[in-house]
Amino acid sequence: MLMAGCGQRVNTSSPDAYSKSIEAMVKDMSADKQAELKDSLIAITFNTAEPETGIWSQAEPTAPVFLGAKDKINGLTADQIIKLGYQTRIKLLDQKIADDAASAQRYQAARAKVADVFQGVKIDNAQYRIDKGTLDIDRPQIMLHITNGSKRPIKTIYVKGILTSPGRAVPWISSDFNY
Repeated sequence: MLMAGCGQRVNTSSPDAYSKSIEAMVKDMSADKQAELKDSLIAITFNTAEPETGIWSQAEPTAPVFLGAKDKINGLTADQIIKLGYQTRIKLLDQKIADDAASAQRYQAARAKVADVFQGVKIDNAQYRIDKGTLDIDRPQIMLHITNGSKRPIKTIYVKGILTSPGRAVPWISSDFNY
């Protein structure tokens, strides 16, 4: 039973031939093996590393939509399709890792160019208070002292202010502002 469908090959000469060859292939397959085959068909057809998600994850392996990969799967057995599916997913994941690593290097290089600015800016004496404004309306105020110790002029500084107090789990205020 484990070898069921292994000798059957996919025929992609027409949608009908495709559906019939897949039906014959999966007829005696276990549910797990059928799921592997379907995930592989999705990965190969739609060039995705995550076949379990997305619009086609509910498609049956016999669906003619998979004929989009007919040049890649024609004449293959179920085991060969599954192997190709894993290879496709691994290749895509490797590419994503390489892209993410390259992106991280770009961000690190950009940050290194302005590291002296980040190290040179100091915020001291941060205070929060509520003043009575006109008509006795409370006006919250944030006061702080910003020192630019870097050699570069700074036009705008973006700050995330969080006001907490001991014994309180939730901050009183958490807000972004710029100066």
